[in-house]
Amino acid sequence: LTYGQLMARANQLAHHLRALGVGAESIVGLCLPRGVDMVVAVLAVWQAGGAYLPLDPEYPADRLRFMLTDSGASALVGERSVAGDLPIDTAVWLDDPDVRHTLDNRPATSPQVTVFPDQLAY
Repeated sequence: LTYGQLMARANQLAHHLRALGVGAESIVGLCLPRGVDMVVAVLAVWQAGGAYLPLDPEYPADRLRFMLTDSGASALVGERSVAGDLPIDTAVWLDDPDVRHTLDNRPATSPQVTVFPDQLAY
């Protein structure tokens, strides 16, 4: 994966997250195995203006549910195979072919988001 491809994928996911309402002060849970998708998701949340909450798929399900609920996360990016039973209304399942197709059709350019140094992510 080149740097350009990484940023294009992050931008596409960021545009999708923005369309779902993610913006400044939004918390987005990330429940993904370590790998390229995790890096893309971290960058995408920042590009969308939000802050990410790492949720280790190896944690017990009760712990993950508590962390997600306690944080007030408004969305989740994950894989249904590891996080499908977490209690959240807005989820982006990266292992869903329909979601991948939707992401592929999003713009690969950076979303226009104004950020400030006192925001949650920074």
